[in-house]
Amino acid sequence: MLKLSHHILVIPSWYPPNGGSFFKEQSEELKSRGHKVGVVYVETNSFRHFSIKSFINKYFQTKVCEENGVLVLRVFGWAIPKFEWLQYRLWTWLMIKTIEKYVVKFGKPDLMHVHSSIWGGLVAAKIKKKYQIPYVITEHRGRFGFITNMARSQFKGWYKYPLKEALQNTDKLIPVSKRLINKIQSYSLGKKIPTIVIPNVVDINFFFPDQTIKHYKDFTFLIVAALTPVKGVDFLIPAFHNLLQYYPNAKLRVGGAGAQSKSLEQMVVNFNIQESVTFLGNLTRNQVKMEMNASHFFVLSSLIEAQPVVTCEAMAMGLPVLTTTVVSNDVVTKETGIQVKPESIEALEQGLIKAIKTRSQFDSAKIREFAIQNFSYDVIFNQIESVYDKVLKEYES
Repeated sequence: MLKLSHHILVIPSWYPPNGGSFFKEQSEELKSRGHKVGVVYVETNSFRHFSIKSFINKYFQTKVCEENGVLVLRVFGWAIPKFEWLQYRLWTWLMIKTIEKYVVKFGKPDLMHVHSSIWGGLVAAKIKKKYQIPYVITEHRGRFGFITNMARSQFKGWYKYPLKEALQNTDKLIPVSKRLINKIQSYSLGKKIPTIVIPNVVDINFFFPDQTIKHYKDFTFLIVAALTPVKGVDFLIPAFHNLLQYYPNAKLRVGGAGAQSKSLEQMVVNFNIQESVTFLGNLTRNQVKMEMNASHFFVLSSLIEAQPVVTCEAMAMGLPVLTTTVVSNDVVTKETGIQVKPESIEALEQGLIKAIKTRSQFDSAKIREFAIQNFSYDVIFNQIESVYDKVLKEYES
């Protein structure tokens, strides 16, 4: 069957250098698969970097460039601290104006692919109304899981109306895990949104186990995450401290850095467990791969997640995972890992103990096969392209 080629406009709610590397990689993969792909993004930066020179030469200017074969229209703007409502209004207005420029210069796209309804979804809804271009939303925001206090606190009352407009007008909703569906649907205010779960992709050919690398001598847990409150490492370290009462030789290796780096390092000192916990700092992809190869169990203690790619990368390495239940059970199954309730030191402690006791019961080959069947490039992009074809066929009929 001949694969159809489309003109896809990607509307990311965040994008490099402001995160969103997965959106960038997905756009480049779509281009490599024969589609015409454009990206429009309003890049906001902190007022701390303000200068008269940068304001004149850069900000509110539109830069058109080709990034790894993908056409990108980038507008440079300012973040408005502590005024999220005003920031979203300015950002969506700039995005709409830039997309209008894109259409004039590069033609009307067949379809828009939005990454997150907050707030790219609202942009797409406005553009659809003007140009009759259908759109799909891939939802990545873990707050829609809505099962922790932190997740619930991230929804403001005024979200109701812009989310309603974004969701009621989308032609397909693509949450990256089923955990997100119920809360997202609640914002459609009664309208049933056509939905299909498609996870984020993992480079299976890069993340594969190297049998020549031996495991660390002592049972070793690995976490790779930004050291911020949302990742729950401040729950994990006390839980690991308690674990050492039963398994004094266990080790914890922590990859990543962030706002909590110093406080977490001090916590380890206060517990006097410096011999057992190693902070690795930010890691390259190769270093992450090496650490996964040598560790016995991967851990993610998050309070908010959508579908954590690093967990799926660990599974691609054949490594079983211990996560909190903010990660959907269609991502972590009983065959691939262990799940415990979030925001609980005691639950994490019991999970760590169970991981040590049951490690031999996990089949690394089966864990990797699960990752291949669910997160590999061909599997994911065949599903995405199928959605494109179906949406366009229905929209044109």
